[in-house]
Amino acid sequence: MESFERLSAQPDNPPITHPPPPHHGSVDCFTWDYQVCVIGCDEGYLPERPHAESYLYNHTAKQWLSWPPGYEYPWADCVKVCKD
Repeated sequence: MESFERLSAQPDNPPITHPPPPHHGSVDCFTWDYQVCVIGCDEGYLPERPHAESYLYNHTAKQWLSWPPGYEYPWADCVKVCKD
């Protein structure tokens, strides 16, 4: 999964780095007006704490922001769901 550690950005912006995918999960990123990443957990796993719908890289502030606002970054790992 090293391909997620260093991402290409818009030509006028430097490359973007972010934490690796969550344990037992994935990161799906694309470039739009911003670098946008969506976090997912493998089947049978849930996030340790809620993930945002997406994470956006703000080039001006040089930081990752959550959408909707208020979610923690870096994103949480995924943990196995316990069945009773």
